[in-house]
Amino acid sequence: MRLRTLSIIILTLTFLVDTGCSVDNTNLKVAKNDTTEVLKILIDSAFYHERLPDFSALTRNNPFGDTIIFKFDSILVGHLPTNAKFKLLTQDQICSLATQHYNDTTYFCNFLILNSFKKVDTTYEVSLQNQCVMPLFGKNGKPRFDNDFMKRHNYSTCMFGMMCGGGMGMVFIKQADTLKAKIDGSWSD
Repeated sequence: MRLRTLSIIILTLTFLVDTGCSVDNTNLKVAKNDTTEVLKILIDSAFYHERLPDFSALTRNNPFGDTIIFKFDSILVGHLPTNAKFKLLTQDQICSLATQHYNDTTYFCNFLILNSFKKVDTTYEVSLQNQCVMPLFGKNGKPRFDNDFMKRHNYSTCMFGMMCGGGMGMVFIKQADTLKAKIDGSWSD
């Protein structure tokens, strides 16, 4: 009986050592934040695959050179890809810059805005817009337009949007550990 117990112990130890030594040493997938991945794919599609309408207006007359202005007043700012060159500004900062750089012959560059970011269950609906700004006051603080126009716009300092730029929408569906993406539409203003 002693021999049998000793044999079982030896076989068990051999089995444990044998299976323990053959652990798969392949790299494990690092868990990624879905929000970061969604924004990365959206920006890759917009820029590198040139799906965003009027892309050249983002860098034309830009006071930051080839760095793109991104209007971002959101807590999602920490999820933007770090390899892209963005200058993150609020709407008021963009308006102030546009007022400083705008004149009758040179328009201020367009900027990006994350138009919507909605998550329902495992689906994300996201849209990115290329938008313009027109200052309603000059550098001297005087209105650029007549009083009726200024009243209609509630004496705002800048008018955003109008008939410029465009955008794109994408839908992302998470299946297991994979995000599947498709461009849902694009528009040009």
